[in-house]
Amino acid sequence: MSVTVLIKRVVNLGSEIQLDELYREMRSATLKQDGYIGTETKFEIYTH
Repeated sequence: MSVTVLIKRVVNLGSEIQLDELYREMRSATLKQDGYIGTETKFEIYTH
């Protein structure tokens, strides 16, 4: 059985690069975990 987790984040303009680096670090750590199945990363950017 697999689980899908959706995470919504609100980010200040200008910090997108830092957030992208954090996502890459988290995904890399996830790949090393026992029981890891797969990943999908989706981005939607809204500017108001």
